[in-house]
Amino acid sequence: METILPDCKSPEQVERVRKNVLFMNLELAKNESSLFGDSYVASCPELVKAQEDILLDVFGSTRCSYKEAFDKVDKRLNCTKDAFNLMDSKLNAILTLISGREAKL
Repeated sequence: METILPDCKSPEQVERVRKNVLFMNLELAKNESSLFGDSYVASCPELVKAQEDILLDVFGSTRCSYKEAFDKVDKRLNCTKDAFNLMDSKLNAILTLISGREAKL
């Protein structure tokens, strides 16, 4: 009879998997549906602790809620993306003028 051995993981790999599962659950909680959202997170002490750990690791503070902190990050990323798009369009207009073709702004 053949014995099937489990896929052995190092403690570091197990911890990484645990953190990934927690993070995926926190991402699901952003859904704010009746199934997920703040009440879903509040019902699981492990998720509450994970939120606090992430806030401390990433932002150095737990003053803002997890949702508030990442909403601010998303807003800043969108603002940065908009600024880069505007800069890119202006640069393209300048290059078009230099090359002698009419610029489209």
